[in-house]
Amino acid sequence: DISSQKDVEKIKELSEKIIKLGGKPSLDNEDQKSLIKDLSKQLDQLNVRSILEDESKNLIKDETINGVKLRLQKVEDLPPKDLRKLVDIGKKELKEGIVVVFANKDEKVGIAVGITNKLTEKYNAVEFAKLGSEIIGGKGGGGKTELAQGGGIEPNKSEQAISETIDYIKSKIWINFLYWRNRDLDFSSLKSLLSSLDVKSPNSLLIKSLNTREENILKYLITISDIE
Repeated sequence: DISSQKDVEKIKELSEKIIKLGGKPSLDNEDQKSLIKDLSKQLDQLNVRSILEDESKNLIKDETINGVKLRLQKVEDLPPKDLRKLVDIGKKELKEGIVVVFANKDEKVGIAVGITNKLTEKYNAVEFAKLGSEIIGGKGGGGKTELAQGGGIEPNKSEQAISETIDYIKSKIWINFLYWRNRDLDFSSLKSLLSSLDVKSPNSLLIKSLNTREENILKYLITISDIE
């Protein structure tokens, strides 16, 4: 019948495309509809491999900023659904660092950000992905601290999104910490005052400031028995 003939033509078309990309069509499935699905999946995998092997379409730039490894990867003609795989590969290759991947296909742009475990205490993938996706006309940034994705429909703003996202991440890396001092001080006694000065911030980027001359004097005064 007509439907069966169309399936045969589709199977032939997919098989030819697979062969053209250097693959061997898997024709084991006897059900034509299922076979078309299998061949389509095989073709998608070969297309992705072909794109990633093409250095003109798959650009990777690795650098180290203030001791933190940062990878930017830009891929042309890659469906956004494949972004996560590239982030996982990048994290394994860097071992410790931040991976940012931009991909575009059919007027759609995707961004994915991955952060290795130890760095998630300082950096948040959701924050970085949200920034990039908003520039390209999206509302993304969904995910977790270690992996987040977003997307948009304005490919003409891809370079702006890449530039601003990477610059923002670099600024975060350079500011490893800031000195901080507790403002909620307890003046009820010298010991209470010193204890309140020793309080640490819950934010890991804020480090308690070094002891000042005044704090050292307080510590000395506490050691004098007749002063309470």
